[in-house]
Amino acid sequence: MLSRIRPRHTLALIQAGDAIVRARPGNVDERASKLLETASARHRLLEQLAEEMGQSLAADRSDYARASRWARPLVVLRGVIARIVLRDALRRTRRELKSASQALAAHAFDGDVRPLLGSIPAALADEIAAMRAESARLTRERNQLVAPFGGAALPRILHWVGKEFVLFFSITSRELKNRLLPRLPALVGLFVGWWIPRTFTNSHMPGFLRLLGFGKSGKHYLPPNTFRTVSFWLPLVASVVCAYLAIRIGVLIRNRYAPNPAAANQGPLNRASDPVIDKDTAND
Repeated sequence: MLSRIRPRHTLALIQAGDAIVRARPGNVDERASKLLETASARHRLLEQLAEEMGQSLAADRSDYARASRWARPLVVLRGVIARIVLRDALRRTRRELKSASQALAAHAFDGDVRPLLGSIPAALADEIAAMRAESARLTRERNQLVAPFGGAALPRILHWVGKEFVLFFSITSRELKNRLLPRLPALVGLFVGWWIPRTFTNSHMPGFLRLLGFGKSGKHYLPPNTFRTVSFWLPLVASVVCAYLAIRIGVLIRNRYAPNPAAANQGPLNRASDPVIDKDTAND
C-alpha cells in the first residue's frame, strides 16, 4: 500500500509546490523563502528556454529560405544540434523545478506554514493531508509488525549481503570502465597495429608473385628489421599523437567556451590547463 501512496503523494506535492510558486506568498520563514526563490528561478528559466526553442526554429526557417541548396543541410543540422542542447537544459530544469516544488510543499505541511498552505487549492491540500495520514498509519502498522524481528522485514544478513553485492559490482564496473575498456588513443594504436600486417610484409614472395601476375596481394615489402621497427613503434606513436591531439583540442574547446574569462585567458601551453597533468598533480 505504501508503494502505491508514495508516487501519488510525490505528484500531489509537486502540484502543490507549483501552486505556491504561482501565488508567491509573503511573510514566510527563511527556508521557505529560499525554496520559493529557487523554484521561481527555475520556473523563469523554463520560460526562457521555451522562448529560445521557438527563436531557434524561427531562425532556422529564415536561414533555410535564403540559404543555397548545398548549405540547407547545414542549416538543418545546426538547428537540430542547437535544439538538442536546449532540450537537455529543459529536462534538467524541469527536474530541478519538480524537486524544489516538492520540497517547498513538504516544508509547508511539515512546518504547518500557513502562508504557504493558504496558496494551495483546498481540494489538493485535503488530498495531500489524507495521503500523509494514511502513509503515517501504514508506517506505524509496518513498524509494529517488524518490531519483534529487530525492525527489519528481512534478516540483517540479507541486508548485508545485498549491500556488499551492490558494492562489489559497482567497483567491478568502475574498474572495467577505467582500466580494461580501451579509450580512443588505445583504439587508434590497435587499429594501426591491425593495419600494418595487412599493408606491409617482410617476405619477398607475395610481391614476387604479384609481379608474375599470381595472387592479388596488395602488401608492400619491407626489410625484416624495418618491419619489426614499424610494427613496434608506429602503433605507439599513433597512440601518443592521438592522446596529444585530444588534450590540445580539449584545452582549446575549454578555453573558447569557458564561462570564466580567467580560464579562457590561459595559454594552450599552460601546464595547469592540461587535464592529464591536473589529474596527476591531484593524485600526487
